[in-house]
Amino acid sequence: MAIQQFGEGALEHRSNRSFRYGGVIACADGFVEILTLENQQWAALVELMGHPGWADAPDLVDASSRGKLGAEINRRLREWARTRNVADVVERGQRLGVPVAKYVLPREILQGAQERARKLFATVVVPHLGPAEIFVAPFRFGTEPFVLRSGPPALESEPLATIAKSMSYPAPKRPDPPTNLDRPLRGIRIVDFTIHAAGPFATHMLTQLGAECIKTLV
Repeated sequence: MAIQQFGEGALEHRSNRSFRYGGVIACADGFVEILTLENQQWAALVELMGHPGWADAPDLVDASSRGKLGAEINRRLREWARTRNVADVVERGQRLGVPVAKYVLPREILQGAQERARKLFATVVVPHLGPAEIFVAPFRFGTEPFVLRSGPPALESEPLATIAKSMSYPAPKRPDPPTNLDRPLRGIRIVDFTIHAAGPFATHMLTQLGAECIKTLV
């Protein structure tokens, strides 16, 4: 960010963090988020938009100069997106290499294929409401998720301690003893498809614990 300040003249801070262009963008039937940090991602975005003439301007070739013209890029990008459907932008954008994803509605999350396969939600009976889909947990320690036995307690009549009693935990599976205690993840192989910040750092830490990481180029 310090180098970016010299290139773009912009000083970013936690209280006002924003990228020069992209972000949450309205389409004809919903919202997507687009964030192009790398030159190849910008090139893919230009292809996604159909190579408009304005995107070929010399000032947009360099990443730092693009940052200075972020307001104009945002205006053009949003004009283009308003005439497109979310599904088309996401499907073609991801195929071209544009970091783009759909903002889904709550009901779409409940019926999502990944969420259903991971059993992130369970149907429980909530007093005065009836059956409802309740989030179970964002993690699991075995092959099966936690089991919800009831919904949220009625706070006006039940102590908060009853929250812990509403969830039962699967019996833990005892792991096989490691053959080498110096690296607990030795023998684990990871394929890393990530390209920026959190993903590479996460796999780096896993390799420090003994895992073998196969890095892919996307």
